Amino acid sequence: MLDITQFNNILDELHANSAEIEASAIITDDGMMMASHLPVAVNEERISAMSAALLSVSERMIETLLGNKSERVIVQSKAGYVIVSATAKNLLLTVMACPSAKLGMVFHDINKTSQSVQELLNGQMA
Repeated sequence: MLDITQFNNILDELHANSAEIEASAIITDDGMMMASHLPVAVNEERISAMSAALLSVSERMIETLLGNKSERVIVQSKAGYVIVSATAKNLLLTVMACPSAKLGMVFHDINKTSQSVQELLNGQMA
């Protein structure tokens, strides 16, 4: 059985290794929060639902326009970035990065975190 604290440990490692990532969450593709490092004032249910909807709509758009599958969605504002990435089967990773973030490094950290999630799931299924 999957222990949700293991997802929290993965997010702990993400934040320990990347000062540019200010918040993060692991969410199911139907919008259920599995683990998060979000500010206290943030409504987790809303973030998880919006993240799942954003990735779903972007996947349909990319498939329609380019005939391919999207890897991530990037929303940029003056306050920073929100990046939603497909992580593993039925899971996604949402991160909030500061406005001065070096996106290449953030993507690298997202990829490492996605790999950790995938390894956790593969270990649980074995």
